[in-house]
Amino acid sequence: MDLEQFSLKGRTAVVTGGASGLGEAIARRFAAQGAHVFILDRNGEGAEAVASSLRGNGSGADAVVADVTDEASIKAATDLAVSRTGRLDVMVNMAGIAVTRRIVDLDEALIDNLYAIHLKGTIWGAKHAIRVMTELGIPGSIINCASAAMDQAAEGLSIYSAMKAAIATFTRTAAREAGKLNIRCNVISPGLIVTAMTQRHGVEENGQFSEAKMAAFIDGVKKFNALDRVGEVDDIANAALYLATDASKYVTGQILRVNGGLSMV
Repeated sequence: MDLEQFSLKGRTAVVTGGASGLGEAIARRFAAQGAHVFILDRNGEGAEAVASSLRGNGSGADAVVADVTDEASIKAATDLAVSRTGRLDVMVNMAGIAVTRRIVDLDEALIDNLYAIHLKGTIWGAKHAIRVMTELGIPGSIINCASAAMDQAAEGLSIYSAMKAAIATFTRTAAREAGKLNIRCNVISPGLIVTAMTQRHGVEENGQFSEAKMAAFIDGVKKFNALDRVGEVDDIANAALYLATDASKYVTGQILRVNGGLSMV
């Protein structure tokens, strides 16, 4: 097996939501494999902290303050990546939020926010990655983020699940349109991964975080997982590395479910 297939040396990657969580883990894995990484996030301070850490390890990294809901912001960020490195090889649309709200408690502002961040953010990222890759004639990889929630009903996650299912469908169409341009489009669909975002499951009604409540939630999820554990950020980073590199050069339009067997579709 040629492990050079997993190298990103000399390539440029843009990762949205790269200041924390899954996006940060992916950015760090890509940098370790030789990529120059542009870390996009609304949290400029957090993005710069990650980028500075990567540069300290000898990697190429830039922090970019960007709002994925704003097309102009994403266009500017992809153009910046090209202006500084001369290329764009990988686009990872990882930015997202999770809100638990029962259907009877939904309001328009919440629906619009989830739609804008998850679906519109993914669409703008894919659009401008395809645009840039096509202009440069570079074979590329676009990686979008769904969720195990799209495969099974979970109370309180109706809009979140709907957006993730829409991302999966959008990605298949993107793969069909971009395939002749040698641009691959795939989806990572994580199960429960322990990050700061999942800590909301340990918050009591009084707003205080409870280790016991969080542990009980994790134990509950583990019971439905074939591997009897929850995921770690490296599980997703490894999957993203595969989809970003030549190791997956014949893979497009696919959903890679990294969920420990929580769902088997």
